[in-house]
Amino acid sequence: MPRLHLFEFEDQPWFPQIIREGMMDFLRHGISWTNFYEPAAPLIKSTMGSAGEARLIELCAGGGGGVLKMVSYLDSINCHPKFMLTDLYPNISVYESLKLQSNGKIDFITYPVDALNVPEEIKGMRLLFSSFHHFRPEAAKAILADAATKKESIGIFDAGNKSIFTILFGVLLLQPFAFLLLTPFFKPFRWSRLFFTYVIPLIPLCTLWDGSVSVLRFYSVNELNQLTREVSLDHYLWKTGQVKNRWGLKVNYVIGHPS
Repeated sequence: MPRLHLFEFEDQPWFPQIIREGMMDFLRHGISWTNFYEPAAPLIKSTMGSAGEARLIELCAGGGGGVLKMVSYLDSINCHPKFMLTDLYPNISVYESLKLQSNGKIDFITYPVDALNVPEEIKGMRLLFSSFHHFRPEAAKAILADAATKKESIGIFDAGNKSIFTILFGVLLLQPFAFLLLTPFFKPFRWSRLFFTYVIPLIPLCTLWDGSVSVLRFYSVNELNQLTREVSLDHYLWKTGQVKNRWGLKVNYVIGHPS
């Protein structure tokens, strides 16, 4: 499938934050319950060892999807870094909850952080989960170039199931049932989430649209290779590839670190 960069509601500055947070809650729980990014843990540990990193900086953290699970995945392979959550629109209430649940292993930055130009004082291995496809190729290259020129390691992980079947079955068929059955169990509990799911269903409808568009936006491994070639620097090493989680769902990745 060709890569199409159609608009997503979540990307729009005017989009109501209460609906955005509801959509992020759905994504966060889905990633966590399916152990989607479990195979990323060994790659992160290996890169941290190669780059001598002790802290992980999650860019575009959104609703903090899967970060608690990632902490547990890394703990299970004897890797215990400090997590720092950042976003252009930081979700402070969710980040505070995650900090409490992690017993301080997770912290966050309260001010906006642009993934294309991360402040010099924010040091550590950069991570992006389920967000790289939101950026057009020029912006995606800027994210890679910012890490490389500032000599910071980076790990980018995103879904790789790019097909019409994924849109029809994974998004349009399964997601409505997931919203109807699982929304009351999302934490933290919010009455607004129930209202905008069951009474005025803006959260599921916008999620169905954004989910379908996301599939069309996913970068293939070949496209990721092309992006890294275009920001190649002598002192920096790139690796791209694809792994599968226990459910057979594909995860495409880019790893970069100073040589």
